[in-house]
Amino acid sequence: MAADEEARMDRMKIAIGCHHYLLGEGLSTILADESTVRVIGVFTEGADFHEIRKASPDLLVLDYPVFREMEEILKSDNGQRVLLLTGSNFPYAAKEHIRNLIDRGIVGIVPHFTPAPLFRKAVTAIAKGELWFDRRTMAGLALENSNSRKRDIRLTKSEREVTSLLCQGFRNKEVAQRMDISEQTVKSHCNRIFKKVGVTDRLQLVIEIHRHYPELAAAGKEPS
Repeated sequence: MAADEEARMDRMKIAIGCHHYLLGEGLSTILADESTVRVIGVFTEGADFHEIRKASPDLLVLDYPVFREMEEILKSDNGQRVLLLTGSNFPYAAKEHIRNLIDRGIVGIVPHFTPAPLFRKAVTAIAKGELWFDRRTMAGLALENSNSRKRDIRLTKSEREVTSLLCQGFRNKEVAQRMDISEQTVKSHCNRIFKKVGVTDRLQLVIEIHRHYPELAAAGKEPS
């Protein structure tokens, strides 16, 4: 296999689902020149995804109507990452709704009015293992925790590694694979981490760590 073909195959595989096919094709065109990703298919409804999923996409880029239609399918795809494209009908104010989305694989939220360069930036950031949430979403979520105080936390080496991976957007299954431990062990680590940091879910953890302990998010180091 030629070197350029090997590089192409190493790119993150993306499938795009939009209720308007032309929108999906447009997004595919926007990503055509990105060196870290490649679009393996565009579809308009959940039924079409059954064929595309055979290619094991690393990331689904879904608009909100298609995501709603595919919710049951996604529940059975543990670990599937999703970048969600939102419109005016998206319930931004429903913070619990957003938390539930993140628990179910949402690694990014991009509003429909996002410029093409910023959309490409979001996709490439996720390809590197990061989370991507627009300012409107994060501002609303951070506001409710604005009175939280930095705590003196002490995490074990394994807990620091789990925290770092969670903050990079990896799901429990992926964390388990990277650390060569079971998913149940990851869940146990998460429960202890949540208690030590003073949060109750993954999203609160990410917000708290990025706000008060950025060194933990970046490298899993003990906070000073």
